Parts: sequence; C-alpha cells; structure tokens
Amino acid sequence: MMEERIWLLLELFISGQASANETGELVGLLHKHPDQLGHVEEFLAEFLDPNPQVTEAQKQALIRRARAAKKR
Repeated sequence: MMEERIWLLLELFISGQASANETGELVGLLHKHPDQLGHVEEFLAEFLDPNPQVTEAQKQALIRRARAAKKR
C-alpha cells in the first residue's frame, strides 16, 4: 500500500499535478522508507518524458528534500 502511494504521488509530481501537500507527503514517505528513495531517484534519472511537466531542477529539489528529511 505504501509503495503504491509513493508511486501515485510520484506520478502526480512528474505530471505537474501534485499539490504542495502531496509533494510534502511524498517527501515524508521517502523519509520513512529510505529504501524507496533509491528506487525513485533511479527512476527520475532514467525516465525520459517526451513532454516534461517538471524540470530537472525540480526533480533534484525533490530528491534533496527527501535526503535532508532522511538526515533529521
């Protein structure tokens, strides 16, 4: 269930449809489940969107937030 929620939120994020609360929830879930952070990071690095709705900088900011939350 948690993994499904992470991937649903990630789908919303990369489509540009995630709210600030949903993005925050994604960061929080990645903090609670750091094993999933690696999977998400790998996916974002390899995913080639022909019509991107988020920038590379936004993707990197998401990963940085999740890593920072992980250190707290």
